[in-house]
Amino acid sequence: MKLYISDANVIFSALISGRELYQKIVANYKFYPPDFALAEIQKYQALLLEKTKLKEDALREYTIQLFSEVVIVSDFLISDRSYI
Repeated sequence: MKLYISDANVIFSALISGRELYQKIVANYKFYPPDFALAEIQKYQALLLEKTKLKEDALREYTIQLFSEVVIVSDFLISDRSYI
C-alpha cells in the first residue's frame, strides 16, 4: 500500500470536486494530511460551500466520508521532504 502525505490543497480539491473518484482514491491509498488541514477546511467552509454548490449538510456528509479514509497527523511530525 502506498502512503502519501498531502497538504490541505489536495483535500480542498477533493471537497470542491465532490466526485466519488476521490473517495475511491483515498480508499485505495493511505493519505496523511497534516492537522492544520482541518483548520483550513473550517476557515474556508463558506468558500467550499460556494464552490461545490452543495448544501451544508451534503458537504458535511461528503467531508465525513472522505475523512473516514485518511489519517490526520500532527504537522510537527511531518518533515518538509514528506510533502507532495
